[in-house]
Amino acid sequence: MALELLASAAGAANTNGVKRAKHEEHLVGFECKAFELLTPTNETSVRQMADTLLDRFQRQMAFAAIYRAKANALSKLEKKLAPLESKAK
Repeated sequence: MALELLASAAGAANTNGVKRAKHEEHLVGFECKAFELLTPTNETSVRQMADTLLDRFQRQMAFAAIYRAKANALSKLEKKLAPLESKAK
């Protein structure tokens, strides 16, 4: 269900474009946290949805969120393995 919602959000982002309020021009109306949260369990589908985004900025932000999720997963794995490496020495 979460993937379906993400697909809907990507479709809506494509039809609505980037929205900026006049007093908050530095803020962009696109939240990509869902890409980061769904990547560990559904990376292929999430990448495909990110690739469907028409706006270049939104697409880059989505892929940045995907890479951030992968980096976080590697960092957690490294922390788990660190005690095992010290015992092996």
